[in-house]
Amino acid sequence: MAPAFPDTNQAETLDKFLAGMNGEIKNFDVVVNLIGQNLRDIDRAELAGISVAYYYPEHNVGNLAYNAIDPNIRQGGLGKAMVQCRIESLKEKAAERGKTLRAVFLEVNNPERAPKELDTMDANKRVAIFEKWGARKVGIDYVQPPVYEDGTFCDYMDLYSYPVDGRYANRKDVSAFLMASYCLSYGTTGDRQMALRTMYNQLSEWKPEPQLPRGVLAGYEMGKAELRPV
Repeated sequence: MAPAFPDTNQAETLDKFLAGMNGEIKNFDVVVNLIGQNLRDIDRAELAGISVAYYYPEHNVGNLAYNAIDPNIRQGGLGKAMVQCRIESLKEKAAERGKTLRAVFLEVNNPERAPKELDTMDANKRVAIFEKWGARKVGIDYVQPPVYEDGTFCDYMDLYSYPVDGRYANRKDVSAFLMASYCLSYGTTGDRQMALRTMYNQLSEWKPEPQLPRGVLAGYEMGKAELRPV
């Protein structure tokens, strides 16, 4: 996935992925989904795409973190399918803890603020695709906390909400996601960060989406391809 995410300030390390998959990080579960054919046979496997999502158990929210598709087979609907697959995987994570997943979020480069040299795709096109699939922008000046030790804040992305069973995130859901992200980076001092407090203040002016538009993310038929969690 590295070529698709050249800014290392946005990307977690492989060690952090593995720790999250193995339950070694508090309030941070990593879900990996693969798409392709013959995925259970290492000698015949044909990998078409990989996607990663995060589940924050204490706050019961998810983040659709990464999505990478083989460039030779793009335009086949796989990206949309992998969005829905990750949402379903996050719902399963919540259900394992006796919960119903409250909200799912996505961080997207802002076309006007993101450095073009750090983006492998036209940012306006990406936003249009995600909105077509059902994502809706959260009306705050989003600032991503450092994703690894000694990293920096990232202020050129926007935060989007995806519907979960027809419901978009409300203010409390967004607040929970922000707190989960900042506490992951700063521990017990996460709520003291000025960027977080600024976003909290902006939330009071934001009007959440009321419900899922008809026909959005209603399902996708994969045909012969396999789509499964790791």
